[in-house]
Amino acid sequence: MCRAMRRLFVILATAGLLGASGASGAAPVLLGTTANPTGIAGLVVDGITYDVTFSAGSYVATYPTAPTFEGNLMGANDAAAALTAVLNASGVTGLLGTDCGAVAGTFCDLFVPELTIPGQSEQIGGYLTSNGTFAAPGWFEFFWTGGSETGPLGCHLPKCEEFVVFTPVTIAQVPEPATLALLGAGLAAAGFARRLKSV
Repeated sequence: MCRAMRRLFVILATAGLLGASGASGAAPVLLGTTANPTGIAGLVVDGITYDVTFSAGSYVATYPTAPTFEGNLMGANDAAAALTAVLNASGVTGLLGTDCGAVAGTFCDLFVPELTIPGQSEQIGGYLTSNGTFAAPGWFEFFWTGGSETGPLGCHLPKCEEFVVFTPVTIAQVPEPATLALLGAGLAAAGFARRLKSV
């Protein structure tokens, strides 16, 4: 009986260690290059993970349905802040192949739309993350309004501009290592109990 209890204790202790070493969320990954980023995989905004892509198309072409943060001012602000943090941490210096930090008087803008201005169907607004003329070194975010829904963006010096598209990532439910270890420990304990009973 004593040896069986020791084995059970070892199994339960192992399960606890596996639970304590469970994997944490992965860091966001820049897609493309630092002068020509195309998006970010795994950007977390307010607890939701998004795959982010950049688009130089028009507003109506980029967003056939409402943008992710339409009507959510705080969400758009948080999205721009998360985007800005990753761009700075990744050393991004430009958009569409133009190095905004290196070309004097040039700036890069990424738009996170939040609203269509009432009474002005062609005007949009939201948060912007920018790098260039008005910034200290690096990217920064601020609220903006204006811009046409139908005109394409892109690089028209002195500006390079793109819209930001947020696509929620669906994460499959995978059992935690601790859950699997505890299930295994329970099965082992049941097997030991049955073995002791039959002896």
